[in-house]
Amino acid sequence: MKFFNAQAFYTINEYNREVKINNFLLPNSIFVNNHFNSMKEILEYLISYLEHEDLVTPLYRKSVFDREATSSTALETGVAIPHGNPDYVKKTSISILVNSKKVHWGNEKVDIIILLSVAKNDVNHISSIISQIYDVISDRNRMETVFFGKTKENIYEYFYDHY
Repeated sequence: MKFFNAQAFYTINEYNREVKINNFLLPNSIFVNNHFNSMKEILEYLISYLEHEDLVTPLYRKSVFDREATSSTALETGVAIPHGNPDYVKKTSISILVNSKKVHWGNEKVDIIILLSVAKNDVNHISSIISQIYDVISDRNRMETVFFGKTKENIYEYFYDHY
């Protein structure tokens, strides 16, 4: 299942603030100061975390990699927003990984990865979640202010305070 494409993603402007990112983001799902060398390493790490927390089924891993093989989820601002099939998500969650260097992700290079794991019962909230994320990631300077040199608690507090 494809939640969005890059062009459609950039056209989202309005959203329902009743569904907030911080409903699905936990401090333990934010990873900072990482030193991964590839998209594969990053996705393996994030999906392993989700599996360990029992938030996804084992089939989720394949669905995320299949989605990336279809078309990249990287944006030119240096962020990727991978996601998998909602059929394999037990509980909606958002995972954020800040990498110390940019890695190749499709035709882009990224250092911020926001893994959206949306359960079937929350699919109707995708537009709202993506719009709130876009508020932060549409501008590289803002992204750097929010994500770089911050602790996971700082990042969580930013989303909690602003969304």
